[in-house]
Amino acid sequence: MLEIVGIAGIISLFSNPAKLFGLVGLYSYGLYLIHQPYVIWLGLRIRDVPIWLFLLIAVVTLAALSAWGMLLEKATNMLVNKLVSMRKPAHA
Repeated sequence: MLEIVGIAGIISLFSNPAKLFGLVGLYSYGLYLIHQPYVIWLGLRIRDVPIWLFLLIAVVTLAALSAWGMLLEKATNMLVNKLVSMRKPAHA
């Protein structure tokens, strides 16, 4: 735990990496939930490719899954917020 706190402290000294890690952290749980079936499916199909092609596919896949996860989480949050606001009684 102390190592994680130390690394977080070092990252917070640099604004751009801190913003990037914050954005990734904001959507990481949604990405965690959706990535597994896609990665397993893709992994079974790219077993025999050369390492350079594997790395290229991995970078593209990470970017696509991150974008998909962020979009899905934003849409889900908007839907949940809309449903919750409909249940709140109006103040007189």
